[in-house]
Order: sequence, then structure tokens, then C-alpha cells
Amino acid sequence: MDRRIQSITRLFTAAGRQEAVNFLRAHRSSLAISLTVTLAGLLTFILITYSRSGRSALVFLDNVEARSLDARFQIRGPVQPAPEIVIVAIDQKTIDRLGWPFPRSHYGRMLQTLTRDKAKVVGFDIAFPFPDRSSASIFSTLEEEYRKNRGAAPNDPFWQRLQTLREQADSDGQFARAIREAGNVVLGHVFFTSPTEIKHMDPEQIKAYDEVLVFQAYPQVLKRSAEQRYRFFLDAPDVLAVEPNIRLFAEAARSYGSFNFEADSDGTYRQASLIFHYNDPKRPSIEENFYPSLDVQVARIYLGAGPDETKVWFNEVGLESIEMGSKAVTPDIAGKVLINYAGPVNTYPYYSFSDVADGVPPQDTFRDKIVLVGATAIGIGDIRPTPFTKGIYPGVEIHANVVDNLLHGKFLRRGSNEEMMDLALLLFCGLVMGLLFVVVRPVLSTVLYAAALLGVLSFVYYNFASAGRWLSLVLPAVTLSLNYLGVTSYRVLFEEKEKRKVRGAFSQYVAPGFINQLLKDPGRLKLGGEVAELTVMFSDIRSFTSISEKLSPTELTDLLNEYLTAMTEIVFQNRGTLDKYIGDAVMAFWGRPFLDLHNHAALACRAALEMSSQLRQMNQAWMEKGKPPLAIGIGLNTGPMMVGNMGSARRFNYTVMGDHVNLGSRLESLTKEYGGQIILSEFTKAQVEGQFVLRELDLIRVKGKQKPVAIYQLLGPASERDRYQDLLEGFQRGLAAYKEGRWAAAVEAFRRVADQHPADGPTKLFLERCRQFLEEAPVGAWDGVYTMAHK
Repeated sequence: MDRRIQSITRLFTAAGRQEAVNFLRAHRSSLAISLTVTLAGLLTFILITYSRSGRSALVFLDNVEARSLDARFQIRGPVQPAPEIVIVAIDQKTIDRLGWPFPRSHYGRMLQTLTRDKAKVVGFDIAFPFPDRSSASIFSTLEEEYRKNRGAAPNDPFWQRLQTLREQADSDGQFARAIREAGNVVLGHVFFTSPTEIKHMDPEQIKAYDEVLVFQAYPQVLKRSAEQRYRFFLDAPDVLAVEPNIRLFAEAARSYGSFNFEADSDGTYRQASLIFHYNDPKRPSIEENFYPSLDVQVARIYLGAGPDETKVWFNEVGLESIEMGSKAVTPDIAGKVLINYAGPVNTYPYYSFSDVADGVPPQDTFRDKIVLVGATAIGIGDIRPTPFTKGIYPGVEIHANVVDNLLHGKFLRRGSNEEMMDLALLLFCGLVMGLLFVVVRPVLSTVLYAAALLGVLSFVYYNFASAGRWLSLVLPAVTLSLNYLGVTSYRVLFEEKEKRKVRGAFSQYVAPGFINQLLKDPGRLKLGGEVAELTVMFSDIRSFTSISEKLSPTELTDLLNEYLTAMTEIVFQNRGTLDKYIGDAVMAFWGRPFLDLHNHAALACRAALEMSSQLRQMNQAWMEKGKPPLAIGIGLNTGPMMVGNMGSARRFNYTVMGDHVNLGSRLESLTKEYGGQIILSEFTKAQVEGQFVLRELDLIRVKGKQKPVAIYQLLGPASERDRYQDLLEGFQRGLAAYKEGRWAAAVEAFRRVADQHPADGPTKLFLERCRQFLEEAPVGAWDGVYTMAHK
């Protein structure tokens, strides 16, 4: 896992509080971009979901979302339709055989076929607002004239023939008889909501139809709580008038309902209305004026739900549900449902109207079926755009889909649960992905963006195809994309440039693997600095001048580069910061820029021991090649130091300054005098005691300072204490006598140590110093402090 991804989890821990502050400060601009995009997405979501004015203002985004739903339908393809639904189509074959318009007696013949075959429900996606213009009226006129001029007797053969011919020519009468005999016919009618649509209509005809229509209203419109006065309303315009079927058919039919469909703003039909409010002045009670759609009436009759089992429920918000026996449907507050189309055209079985009228289909083809009758022929058909096609989808098949959804609970869901899922998806694309885009590298951001977009697409499609949920795709995808483009572009142009600057500035100071920690707070790259407790190291090659005289410039350069490379790598491995090379000397420090190095003194001591060990191995290899060996001295000190980028506006170095830095340099120079390879101060010793083998060397007063400092020799890790036990005990006895001014006892103690360890440099120094003091005592009162005469 990318280290910057891991940093996200650390932001929420108490130990990571400062890291969180640094993170926010370093990425505040990128975070601002991400938050702005997320807030814009949330505002858009609120406007689309809860504000009518906002929804209309964002109709383009709404349309794009609807088109994405169409794409989901097309990707999913057709599914198994309800087997109980078939369509009888007035197709081109019917027009070619029967003409158009054809006498309504053919409707009667078609119905008789369905009745013989025991169809369960027959629904007409056709209105019959006017009488058939057939020859029946001519025969009625002839009868009237014959009665006036000749008289009419019941047994008059010519009169009887006229009556017979009139009845045969009365196609409306034949159709009405077939409707009545079938007993399962649901006729369709159109509701009008605009005053301009009803100017041409006959008020008397509307009034006559209203007297029949009133008996087809929803029988029970109920409130959830009788104690409260809930407002009955639909979020849809009231119906002003109805285009009626002629009364002859209306009185013969089992029921009727509206086949109104309202297209979305892009002209596509994705919704169906199940309930309409028709203001009938003769019925002032609002509960009495709700009317069902054609599809509801067809499904209700098929399910056998009587008036006492058909209920419309309202709550304090508005329309809650429509019950038809054991089936319940939950439309939106406008009474609309989202159609879950089973497939493209011809998903449901089609039969030609003329074939059915002639009895061509095999027996039992329509047994127990729902038969929907509608026009599909070019020029007369009811053709509408749907998610599967934009021009050749018959309206009658849309009704088939709605009835299928009613019977099997297949309507698409887009309610409060889906809104909460939309919100969660939006927050994921905004906040979560935005934070990731801020944290990871731009290249990885591209991979994460592609993976997240694919995940959103898959999640949305899975919910559509498997659970029938319409989740928003466009707004989350747009939020995700803008987040990615905005944050990544900014980081590439600005933040990454800043990070390259940091890398360039610090790559010479610290190991590449540790620079990423510094990049969490690029603001530290500035002039000036801070005071912090650090550990500084100075390392220098002994007698380098004499060595350089023995080698050619090329040989000297190669030798020095090999040495400095090895020593620098050890500093980096121990999380140290390389300050500078001072000729053959190496200056490094620990504790910055890494804020979490609380064991910086121990890391510096470990690096010093590893440098000493590495140099022994390198000397062995050099001597085998005829090259001179090197000897180094290392000084370590811990204390408060000024650290930061020091220099001019054009050039600066990341370095440390202060008295404790100077003391570290002086300790390195003391290694030559004391003969100990690694010397550290009492301040470093206080932080590493118990972790390493330390030998107390002296209490010194450096030049220019009054307060003495205890110094120690670093011998090895604590695990090697037994190796140095005799040396430490013997040297400590001599040092104790030395501090007390007992020079003879000190000389004797140091002589014994020198006999056992003749190469030990500090023992030689103290043996010689005590002999001098034995001959010539120090000036003044002896306090055990040795004053340095040089820096």
C-alpha cells in the first residue's frame, strides 16, 4: 500500500494530530478544490431531489440522467415478460384486409372470438367518442319515411326486411352487444388538463359520460389517521374534462380507465400515471373524485379485486399507496410509477386484429389471458419513444409493461431509500475519492479514478438489473470526474512542482525513502528555522594531508568518494540527515526533518558504531590493493540547536547551528587527543544509557566556556559489555584517583590497565597526564576538571 494511503488512517489517531495539521496545511488548496466540487454536487442533489424550481433549472442534467437509465435498459436487454399478457394489434395486415376506418362490427367479431376462448380481461387502448358513421343511419331514415308514407304493420314483409337490414348495419350496436356479453371489457378514455384541449368538446356529451364515469372512481380513498386532517393532493394538474366513449359502449363495459401517458421533458415515456383527480362539480367531496388508469382497472379485474378490496391510501405527505386485494403499489406523490420495460418492441406476443376477428388463432390461445387491443399500423398507430427505441414503440405495448409491473411488482424504485443511496454514492465520489486524490500520486490517482468510475457504473447497474432500483449515475460520475480533474490538475501544476522542489532540496540530505515524510509538510522549505533537540555528528579522517601526498589526484578522489559514499549510506540507513561534507569531514544530524525520531541519540550512536565497523572492512580491502588505510574520529552531542534552511534567497542549505553543534565539533577533535575513536557528551549519554557500552573519559572545560562537560567513549552495543568489563573497571579506578588528585594511585591504576591493554589511547593519555601532575601539580585548587587549551 502506498505510504500516503496509510497516512489517512494515522490522521485520526491522537499521535497523528500534528501530522493531520501538517497534512491539511500541505494540501489545503487541493482539499479546497475537492470540497468545492463535493458541495456543488450536494447542492445540485438537493435542488434536483427536493426543489421543483431547482429541478426545472437543471432539466438538462435530469435528461442526461434519464438517458443513462435508457442505456441501462439497452445493456440489460429483454427479460421474460408476464405470460398472461398478449396484444391484439390493428396492424398493417388488418388495414389491408378491412380498410380504415372499418365498421365496429369487426370489433364485435374480435370480442366474440376472445369470449369463446375465455379471455379473462380485455382492455382497449382505443377511445370511441363518436358513433360509427355506417349505413345504419340510412336504414333508420328509410324506416321513418316508410312509416310516414305507407304505414307499418308488424307483419309487413318490407318493414321486417328494413328492420333486419338496419340491425345488421348497426355496427355500434353489434359491438356494444359483444362488450356486454363478454362482461370483462375495460374501455379507455382520455383526460384533459388544459383548457385549450376542451374547447372543441360537446358539453352535453361530457355530462352524459360523467353520469356513467362516476361509478368507476376509486371506491375507497382513505386517510391513515382519522384523528388528523391530512391534506389530499397529487403533485399533478387536475383533470378538467374527459373525452368520453359513447354512452352505448360505456354502459355495456365492465369498467374503464384513462390511458393518458405523459412524456418526460426529453419526449421519452418512462412513467405511467395510476390515479387522476377529476373535479366533478356534482361530487364536492375530494375523496370521491379520484379515478384509476386503464392499466389499474385491467390488473384489478384480472386479480379479482372488488370495490371493498380496492383502496387508495393518503398520509400527511400525500399519496401513499394503492391496494388491489393482496397487491399494493407505491407511486410517487403525483400518482406516477417508473415503468420497468421488459424489452423492445414485440417482447409481448402480438396477434393481428383481423386474424382474431376471423378466428384464425388456435383454440385456447387467449384462455385466462389479459388481452390488450391497440393500433400499431403506420399512420394510425399510437407510436411513442421509450428507453428501448425512440420512435417505433406502440403505446399498447407500454400498457402491457405497466400491467405486467402491476401484477408482479416490477416497477422501478426511486424513493427515499434510493435517495439515501444516491447521497452515499455522491459523498463517496466527493469526500472519500477526493481525499484519496489528494493523498496519492497523480499517476495512482488515474488508476483509482478509473477503478472508482467502473465501480460506480457497476454498482448502479447491478442495483438496476438485480433490484429494480434507479440510482443516480450522472451526478456521482460528474462529481468524481471533476474531483479527479480538478485535484489532479492542480497537483500536477502546483503541488508536484513544490514537491519536486522539496525533493531537489533534500535529496542530498536524507535517504530517498525518507523524503516522502518531509513532503507531508512542504511548508518547512523556507528560510529561517526552528529550535529543536537534536543529535549532531562530526566525523573526520586522521592525517588526511599526509595520505593525500602519497596518492595521485585520481586515486585520492576515488578513495575519498568510496569512503564518503559508504559513510553517507550508513547515515541514511539510520535515518540521519546529511548536513554537509567539509573536505574529508562528514557532518550529519538526527531529529529533523523527521519529527518522530524521539530516539535520535541512539540512532546517531548506532550509525557511529556502524561507520567504525565499515571502515575496518574497507581498510582491509584497501590494504590488499596497496592503498593506505584510513583512521577517523567521531564526535557526538545532543541538545537544543537551530535547524532549518539557512542562507540567501537564491541558495540555502538545510543545516544546524548553535553551541551544541560547536561542542559536537570539539568532541570530534578530542578523539585525536584522547585516542578514542568515538566520543560523546554527557547530554547524549543521558539519552542512550543502558543501550550502549560507554566509558567515562573526563570532565572538561572547553575554551570559551565556564561550565564543564563530562565526556564518554562509545565502545559498542550493550550486548558487548562483558568484552569491555576489565577495561572499564580498571580505567574507572584510575579515573576516580585522578579526580581526587591522588596522582600516584592514579598512575599505578592506569599503568595496570596499560599493561593489559597497551593499545588503549585514553589510558595512555591519562597515564602521561598523571605523571606530569605528579611532577608538577595543577595550578590552583584541583576540582577534577581539565581545561582545554585549544578548540
